[in-house]
Amino acid sequence: MKFSTPATASDEELAAFISAVKQRFGMDFSGYEAKSLKRGLSRLMLRYDYTLLTQLWGHILKDRQMIQHYVDELMVNLTAFFRNPELWRGLRDELLPEFKSRRSMKVWHAGCSSGEEAYSMAILLKESYFLQQAEIWASDLSQKMLDRAKKGCYYSNSQGRFFKNYEEFSPRNRAKAYVTLTEDQKDFCMHPNLKKKINFFQHNLVQDDYPQDFDLILCRNVMIYFDERLKMNSLKRFHQSLKPNGYLIIGYYDVLPKAGQDYFEPYCLSRRIYKKKELL
Repeated sequence: MKFSTPATASDEELAAFISAVKQRFGMDFSGYEAKSLKRGLSRLMLRYDYTLLTQLWGHILKDRQMIQHYVDELMVNLTAFFRNPELWRGLRDELLPEFKSRRSMKVWHAGCSSGEEAYSMAILLKESYFLQQAEIWASDLSQKMLDRAKKGCYYSNSQGRFFKNYEEFSPRNRAKAYVTLTEDQKDFCMHPNLKKKINFFQHNLVQDDYPQDFDLILCRNVMIYFDERLKMNSLKRFHQSLKPNGYLIIGYYDVLPKAGQDYFEPYCLSRRIYKKKELL
């Protein structure tokens, strides 16, 4: 088959590419939105200075490491500490008291990228004197992002945003207690006591089994890359992963499909928080 550029690739060409990747590497991208896949391929071609999709096709199928670069380009990985501070205030003031009444909390950050959101959760729980009673799980498809998350170190030029968002979330003014600068002052790193409370692991929302028994799942700005079929498949599996009266939080740019209302009811629409419905 003669491939064109990603921007002009037909659905049949893209399907052939997805099929080859699945057969070669066991990674299934069939439920991802076609436009997102094509944008990811375009970014990868630009990186390697390719002009034809056939060149990229050959590189990916010959080089086992190349598919991981594709994953990194596909997932834009936009995240930040305490992103949307009003959400974190709502978690602290409204949801956390309910979890405290249950005396434990198990939370999963599905699609955690480089880990900022999971560390934000650890800080929230520590300031609420509930970190020891909680389990924090955090997963991502990209091993590169997970490696960064496990290390817990970030470029020093993003430290200002960490402090700013933290100040909008918390009145405690303890942000400096959670981070240390490296000796060369190029990075700032999260405190070891926060790192040891987070279980980072690689997970593919499309094809892997979902872990179970969570009180809260955050999957923010991940499903924007999914088509409607995959969105519903993920929502059904999130529903199964949650305990009764559990909560799902999606991203501000995510849209819950109409069929998803059979599984989740709005708890706070402005913050994209939904509560698990018990099926009849």
